[in-house]
Amino acid sequence: MISFGNEINIWSKNLFRKVLDNTQVSAIFLPSITLDTSLIAERTPHFIKAKLSGKIVLGTQVYPTWVSLERLRDCIKQIKGLTGKKIIASLTYLKINSLTLIAEKIRDIFSEIDGIEINLIPALYKLKGEERELLFLKTAEALRTIESLHFHDVYVKIPFAEVRERHVKALIDGGVDYVILSLHQLILHKNTVYALHSPYISQAFLQYFPLAFHFEKDYWNKIGISADFYSLEHVAKLINEYSLVQLDFNLLSEHIFPLFGETPPEDYRPISPHPRAHLGFKAAINTSKCDACEGGYLCMNVCPEDAVVLEKNELKVNIAKCTACGLCMAMCPRDAIYWVRIISP
Repeated sequence: MISFGNEINIWSKNLFRKVLDNTQVSAIFLPSITLDTSLIAERTPHFIKAKLSGKIVLGTQVYPTWVSLERLRDCIKQIKGLTGKKIIASLTYLKINSLTLIAEKIRDIFSEIDGIEINLIPALYKLKGEERELLFLKTAEALRTIESLHFHDVYVKIPFAEVRERHVKALIDGGVDYVILSLHQLILHKNTVYALHSPYISQAFLQYFPLAFHFEKDYWNKIGISADFYSLEHVAKLINEYSLVQLDFNLLSEHIFPLFGETPPEDYRPISPHPRAHLGFKAAINTSKCDACEGGYLCMNVCPEDAVVLEKNELKVNIAKCTACGLCMAMCPRDAIYWVRIISP
């Protein structure tokens, strides 16, 4: 199964539609929701561009943005109207009793979804030592006892670099249908955890995989991976080895990663939705820097609101649609997108 991951954390029907229009995609994992306010993303940059070995590496904040349960219900209903593909809701929590509370609160939308992902990555970077170990054991126990979850496929996402074989086995023995190992490097930048998106990093983790885990066949059949790759052709080969391959940015456009060879202005460049977006700030494109990504049109492909348009062979921003989310700016490998303030009479 090829699916789209949830690291972008932007709730947009248009963005989900673009993903699901890809004929090779069979499922979409929605951004994580939580009732633990200590896991909610604070007012820190949503995206960063980092420089690693001369390459631009995108980083996305792993802590979820706030979304109401009403918004979740509406979004799922809208997506259901667009596609017959699988929709998986994602839950994250710090306190184990929050899982029971969230499952109870979203019980009325269970008929609309096809599975539930338990995203343990945010919590694992809040907890230390024995608390981390208990999180795996208590999650496995909770999944055995929450009856409402037994009617869906249950996926658990964990960071490959931070777990051991016993953790994976404990979850699968607890009844988890798939354990998704995230092959992203996670870094702490200004008290915020970011997942770095790079096919180079994913490849390195994949080569280390056979050395780190020695699962029996019954366990291997329940292992999925979440990573970034050069092309969907590469992913097709991995489908033969893993039951589930979850992609992120490069699913939107196969042109993305080969173009990221420029040097950013700083080692870490924070990019956020503009803090004063409600005052009229919008994205704009510097046409002298823009080369349309050599025909890849990344900003146009990733814009959640279809606000980037092609006019007379030049990319422009429709300010009426732009919500200043910052995703186009984060994706641009030429640093050709910037903020402008639109003042209306």
